[in-house]
Amino acid sequence: MAGPSTAWWERTGADWTTGPGLKAVQLLATAYQDPVTIERIARAAGVTWEDAPFAGPAGERWRWVLDTAAREQRGLGVLAEALAGADSAFRRPLENLAGDRLDAAYAYAGIKYGHEAIPPERRQPALESVVVTAPSAGAPTTARLEAVASRTATLAESGAVIEAFATAKRRTAMLEQAGAPIGTGFLVGPDLLLTAAHVAGLGKPWPPEPRPPLVARFDYSPMPGRSQAETGDPVAVRDFLERSLPTEAEIQSSASDWEAPEDRLDFALLLLAEPAGTERGFYPITADGYDFAHSPPLFIPQHALGEFQSITFLEAGPKLNAAATRVEYAGITQPGSSGSPVINVRGHLTAMHHFAREGTNQGIPVARIFAALIAAGYRSDLAAQPAAGARPVGTIDPFMTREFLGHPFVDRRGLRDKMRSMAERPLDSPRTLVIRGPSGAGVSYSYRLAAHVAERAALCSTLRTAAPEGLAAVRLDFRRYASLPTDERLPRIAAALLSKLDVATAGDPLAQAPRDVVGIQDAVEGALRSSRRQRWIFFDNIDSAVAVRAGGVGELIHAIVELTEDEQNPLRVILAGQEADRLEVGGIRLLDDATGFARTEVEQWLVAQAREAGHAVPKERLDAALAEHFPAGGTALALPSALGPVLPAMLLELLDGGADGP
Repeated sequence: MAGPSTAWWERTGADWTTGPGLKAVQLLATAYQDPVTIERIARAAGVTWEDAPFAGPAGERWRWVLDTAAREQRGLGVLAEALAGADSAFRRPLENLAGDRLDAAYAYAGIKYGHEAIPPERRQPALESVVVTAPSAGAPTTARLEAVASRTATLAESGAVIEAFATAKRRTAMLEQAGAPIGTGFLVGPDLLLTAAHVAGLGKPWPPEPRPPLVARFDYSPMPGRSQAETGDPVAVRDFLERSLPTEAEIQSSASDWEAPEDRLDFALLLLAEPAGTERGFYPITADGYDFAHSPPLFIPQHALGEFQSITFLEAGPKLNAAATRVEYAGITQPGSSGSPVINVRGHLTAMHHFAREGTNQGIPVARIFAALIAAGYRSDLAAQPAAGARPVGTIDPFMTREFLGHPFVDRRGLRDKMRSMAERPLDSPRTLVIRGPSGAGVSYSYRLAAHVAERAALCSTLRTAAPEGLAAVRLDFRRYASLPTDERLPRIAAALLSKLDVATAGDPLAQAPRDVVGIQDAVEGALRSSRRQRWIFFDNIDSAVAVRAGGVGELIHAIVELTEDEQNPLRVILAGQEADRLEVGGIRLLDDATGFARTEVEQWLVAQAREAGHAVPKERLDAALAEHFPAGGTALALPSALGPVLPAMLLELLDGGADGP
């Protein structure tokens, strides 16, 4: 099956001064007279503009554009760009100019600008021509696409195919590091980008330190009046979630590693600083396999060499290796294409491109990548509500940590659940929590959980939804102010509060010995109201309600708690200490008791930590280790202040003597 013949206006040497050539110049010069618009159309079609004449009437400019486009085999692109922006009065004459290349021109426009760029009556014919027009913007049709054409002849719905191209364009971004292009990536969540790990040298350690300054630039296509540096929608990369390295052979660029193992998938999952836009959508994470042997044609949207987005069609049937860790195909890719999605013409994401050498292109099947992510706890349906016990995509659940900064955190499930409710359910959960318990029972230790959650909020999809700009936890320890004269406590505590909330700095008048509780409340409310960042205030060591009330401090706490009842103020308050529940501050409160460690809780912590290290601890060794701290048959409670510091050493001793798990 041969593609449509090249039109006369696409051939080098066409005469633009008489006959059909002159009519084409006059038509375009009448439809588009502005020099800026002429340049935009030419550049969008890929015509080399550096040597263009920058003076003269529109006719001369169009004559130069058409002649240059014919020499560079960009004539189809010029016509398609002209059709895409034409007024109704000029559309029919331009369509007549296209002749038998009309559907190819509309297919070109559909690939770049979406389904709506094709008139409804031309969508099916445009679909039938798409396989001979899609290699790149304005690129010539080649016979090498014949096999592709034969495999798409039975496709019936033009909208789905054109939408596949438009969707891929929206979801694919160029990756930059410190302003320089380094590769390509694509969306697998509203704020999750998948790319090749080698693109930014993402090896060990992980996450990389220092973090490379990466930016994903979406919509990186020609725009009138803007340079390349000013084009596109940049979104910063906030964090690095998961990765799998390429093989050593691939790292050395010496050969494509056809027999790559399952743990060398060369991918990196990146967290963007904000969602890239709901209108883009994303390719869902699913471990469903793909039948490459019977695949319809595949294409790769990419930012090769850091240039505007282009499309490569794969010219031969893909080949999958035995382990399903690599797929091979033929096509044109260049440096910068790594991390690009490999998509079929029905819009199905099949692989991620990552390697090319001597005409051989290689990708990673996304089913294998997604299986690795799901095994690590990521979900396949980020847009849906989390299922019971499931971990959403892009989530490390910070509430369920068993340690932070090397310190064990045992059980406290009630505390975790209450803090989760306060953080993730802003409209139907109380925003004040009271934690009571004797000294040493882990009351103050609860602040570390709040700080841990705040530090890792960006990695949790539910927290990113509830607090798009993250969380911040601040602590006010009343033991630090207990020795101060009563009349000095309020100004010192209030100044510290305003500073830690970034409401006032040390030099601001408001921070100079503040005593006006109403003024302090107004300042906090004004600074935090309607913020997209949650602030958690942890009032710690409330061991004497009488002492805390003295000097107006109780009034200040009451004023801050009152702010939590305003739905527009993203404030959370925790009151912790032996008499925290006796402090009358109003508000609807949650209550948690810190009573100490039970034997079963410590045992569960040790077993879980050992399992994570790949060990199974014999029951008799575990019982012997715990007997020292729970001599009364396990019914007594151990104070966290006494047992917590020795748990890491106990765990190491058990691991040294334990047997490897299965």
